[in-house]
Amino acid sequence: MVQGKAAQPKKTTSSRAGSLFKIQPGEGGPVLLLGGAILATEAGYWLGGNGVDGLVFGKYGSDILPYLLMLKGVLAFILITLFSRYLVLFSRTRMLIITTVATLVVLLIGRFAVVANPPDWFYFILWPLAYVVPDLFMVQAWGLASESFDSRQNKRLFPLITAVGALGVVIGNFATYPLSRAVGSVNLLFIWIVLVMVAFVLLYTRRYQLDRNQAKRRG
Repeated sequence: MVQGKAAQPKKTTSSRAGSLFKIQPGEGGPVLLLGGAILATEAGYWLGGNGVDGLVFGKYGSDILPYLLMLKGVLAFILITLFSRYLVLFSRTRMLIITTVATLVVLLIGRFAVVANPPDWFYFILWPLAYVVPDLFMVQAWGLASESFDSRQNKRLFPLITAVGALGVVIGNFATYPLSRAVGSVNLLFIWIVLVMVAFVLLYTRRYQLDRNQAKRRG
């Protein structure tokens, strides 16, 4: 007597997506939070950065780019040195809040100062700051991603998160032209601000989850 085959459980959409992207049970939430944060961070960085480039180079031309890059290099050295120092002194949650607030302050000052017809030297400060300070925010995002998974998970999941970040780069660049036509180059900074806030909420949520899990293990 031939017995019938046991019915196979149907795969849900989430389980199919997990199989496709090699996401194992328990990893979906962190991947969504971190992927969404890095997507928003990269899209805002390139969209807003293109807006800043348009403002600065539209006023002075591209001949000033070498000088801006030199200023950016000096500023990056100073800020990364300070960031590394205070990363040891402060908790990761506090550093995330500090870098987020610093990024938002730079972008808000840049947005409102530009329309007030600032002196020429202001643009030589705005351009390096608008790139270097958000870089520190991006370092926080990737640092948190590294903390969230062990080495085996990193090898499996980082290509996926990197691909999501690359998608953010594409979206930011492709959206620059239609959005600048719709709202103006200077208002791209507002969109950048919104995307930074979205990324912060996602990163803070993941930071809270990670700290809570670590506290449970210690307890």
